[in-house]
Amino acid sequence: MKKQITLFSVFMIVVIMSFSVSASTSYIDLSNIKDTVVGGVIYSSGSFTTVPGANVAITCEGVTKETVSDSIGVYSVQFTPFQCSLNDVVTVIAKKGDLSGVKTAPVNDYGLTVNLAIVNVPMTPEFGFFFGTLTLISAVGIFFVVRRD
Repeated sequence: MKKQITLFSVFMIVVIMSFSVSASTSYIDLSNIKDTVVGGVIYSSGSFTTVPGANVAITCEGVTKETVSDSIGVYSVQFTPFQCSLNDVVTVIAKKGDLSGVKTAPVNDYGLTVNLAIVNVPMTPEFGFFFGTLTLISAVGIFFVVRRD
């Protein structure tokens, strides 16, 4: 009988401890965690006019979302709190035809505005064929003039 009372007492202590542990377990309050919205206006740096139809890629912590600027040059995307949150770095890349631009900004508010100017950066060679050949011949000629003893 004494053994049964001891076992019952131990059982009751374990049950009471389990209630106290479960009552003291805290939970994470997710009600104040918000999505991060990144948006802005794409405009031409030369004329400061908006650029509709630009392809925009927004990257935050390795997650990339793509969109197209609307008829007045505005774009926006939404990230979940697990994809992008406060103090993360956002990179916005916009392209339309031969126009392109890049801008980086930290997330300091859940509604981050990144206005981006895109510019025309032509890929022209520094020398044409004639001037490139002339430069090469001049360099070889200078080599022999300098090496002359």
